[in-house]
Amino acid sequence: MALDPKDFVLPSHLVDLQRFSSVVSSAALQVSASPYVGVSMAVEASAAVRNLLNPSAALLGATVTPAGYPLTAYSSLATLGKPYDALRGISVTHPYSVTIDSLAVAGSVGRGVHDLYANTALGSSLVQGSALSRAGAAFHVGVSDSLRIASNVTAPYLASSAAVFSLETTYARLLGSTGLTIAGAASVNALQTNVLSVSGALRDAWSAIRSDSAYLSSASLVGLRSPAVELYTATHAAAAISLPRDDRPERDNEVEEILDESVDVFESRLAAVNQGLVNTYRGGTEALENGRTDWQRHAMVSFRELSTHVLHKLAPDEEIIPSAKPADLHDGRPTRRARLNFIFSEAGGAAIAKFYEADMKAALALFDLLNDGTHRLEQNATVDQVHYLRGRIVGLLSSMLEARGF
Repeated sequence: MALDPKDFVLPSHLVDLQRFSSVVSSAALQVSASPYVGVSMAVEASAAVRNLLNPSAALLGATVTPAGYPLTAYSSLATLGKPYDALRGISVTHPYSVTIDSLAVAGSVGRGVHDLYANTALGSSLVQGSALSRAGAAFHVGVSDSLRIASNVTAPYLASSAAVFSLETTYARLLGSTGLTIAGAASVNALQTNVLSVSGALRDAWSAIRSDSAYLSSASLVGLRSPAVELYTATHAAAAISLPRDDRPERDNEVEEILDESVDVFESRLAAVNQGLVNTYRGGTEALENGRTDWQRHAMVSFRELSTHVLHKLAPDEEIIPSAKPADLHDGRPTRRARLNFIFSEAGGAAIAKFYEADMKAALALFDLLNDGTHRLEQNATVDQVHYLRGRIVGLLSSMLEARGF
């Protein structure tokens, strides 16, 4: 049974941090005995927090949002790190490794935003006409607007937790049955490992940046939420190519809008860098949509080529080599990591660059997986498969374009 967010609001209209902490602590203890029950409790708690982070849900019953509300709300979100802290390395949690990672990420986001709020003066009234496109504005406007913007940052992280929990629950059920009818155990394990690599990199990134107040207070809304959208898309892509529609995670409307907006403007952003990149992108998407002979290889080659070209255009040799360290070069050319460090040098630095390095590796590995026979799709790609496979590339490259001002 889902938790009622209203039960976590005190008479003072602040969030009941102690109650949230108690629920999440109980979830962490439950996982050792019953991974599904314990992780399910933590995911339900995250859903309750998500509702509490959105003032438009009218949960407070107050005309003015209390000044201390953001602190108590994000303190509650921070408790989601407990299952990871208590359970990392325990083999019994393996079926839900990605979910536990994603909860740890949400906890780190909560801790980072909480600490920033704790050191930032907020007005007590709603500021009209605030610049909602920049996450930094969340910490310099009235409480209600502030919470709304911060909710826009946080929601994709909680949506990705729900998606990976659904995926891992279905995989655990199907792998435990004798009549596995999806891609097969080897393919499922490969897909889960692919998503796990993204979630693990995201967990490590937020462990590093949660205490970086300078980054959190100045980063764009897009820059802060994009890694969560990447995990969400990776999860849905894995589901779309391995599970029947009825077994796939539910779509999250808020994240889907972000994906649709990214796709809508992607070609124009590519063209701003180089018009030739648009043709390469179209070649990959047409291969997906048309499903002609050897479409997997055509899509893979196009997207791999596009990723390489974008990486080199945004981080050219002549910009990197003059100040490069020996470890930044291979055969005299900048490594992928060096290029990504350059791209994200002013947008999160090494922690975010390392995440996108893992994200790019996982995205390309997914297309390799489709092409190498381990999980080959012989039929035309479905609408969902096109949507999320294309989304893997669009999201990844859009983050790089955003970081470099395109």
